[in-house]
Amino acid sequence: MDTTRLSTKSQIVLPDGIRVSRAWGPATEFRVEETGDGIFLRPTTRFPDTRLEDVACYLRFRRKPKTDAQMRAFIGREVIRRQGRSRFRPCSSAPGRRRRETGSRARNEGRAGVEPRRTGHAHANQKHG
Repeated sequence: MDTTRLSTKSQIVLPDGIRVSRAWGPATEFRVEETGDGIFLRPTTRFPDTRLEDVACYLRFRRKPKTDAQMRAFIGREVIRRQGRSRFRPCSSAPGRRRRETGSRARNEGRAGVEPRRTGHAHANQKHG
């Protein structure tokens, strides 16, 4: 059993073991209830406990719900659409794929009289036989 003291500022420090086991962090609010033997601390909840039936009337969606097949079809179309925007393109390091150079560097390296870009590393600029 752990003990604690009331500070000069009327504060009580809860032992680490209790705080960690209950996941009580800074700013956790408690309701203090006086009992015959002392006091009882109960963490408050941000929202009162509710049931779906109590709040379902506030939902504004009035259309017919989608089926699982309709949802899967929509998700498939959305993945294809996003791949077209290059947001979810397959990884360029996948086996059998080569990364394509883009931009002015790729256009200029193929032109006559334009040397390939040199890196800061001497070994990277050497040709390997």
